[in-house]
Amino acid sequence: MQVRQKGIRIPRDYTDVDGLITNVPGLTLATFYADCVPLYFVDLKHKAIGLSHSGWRGTVNRMGQCTINAMKKAGNTSIWCQSTYRSVKRQKELYDASVQKYLKQGKTQEEADKLTLEYINKPGGSDHNLGLAVDFNYVDNSFAKTSEYKWLLKNAENYGFVLRYPEDKEDKTKIAYESWHWRYVGEENAKRMNELNMCLEEYVEYLQNGNK
Repeated sequence: MQVRQKGIRIPRDYTDVDGLITNVPGLTLATFYADCVPLYFVDLKHKAIGLSHSGWRGTVNRMGQCTINAMKKAGNTSIWCQSTYRSVKRQKELYDASVQKYLKQGKTQEEADKLTLEYINKPGGSDHNLGLAVDFNYVDNSFAKTSEYKWLLKNAENYGFVLRYPEDKEDKTKIAYESWHWRYVGEENAKRMNELNMCLEEYVEYLQNGNK
């Protein structure tokens, strides 16, 4: 079951979920993983716990811990990591499932691939495959209306994160706006990208042209 705030429980299939959170007393959370490392979250104010798993890069860099701890200190506690590291195999499963969904709706193969690529990268091409990305909360743009999102816009660069797919950069990223998806690039790069108002694609090109 998936547990929202106030203890409302919603049955669902968890095959595409990397994180769980609950505020129901006595409810145990468990995840199964291969080469990932579990991340545990505790919200003492709201008496909630969370559990997710991370790739080795993200774990070594303490990405989840540093960001969540700072947010909690600022009073933003209604947040959790929904998805972090994702294997290429898992990426293929998500991509193929999306394509099949559109094919069942009567779309052509070309249309199904195009629609899928608006939100899901091909296997091997996702930030998640590198262990350098995190998706927050329910993985939809309702996250943009939260105080936690506003906090990230102002402070995430201090922890090396940038908004990976900004709303005004869709023509550059080729991916639809994702307020929930944040990418680790390092503190120096994150601050410089925001200063230049660049997405990752623009920034990489900027550096390749000899700029600093």
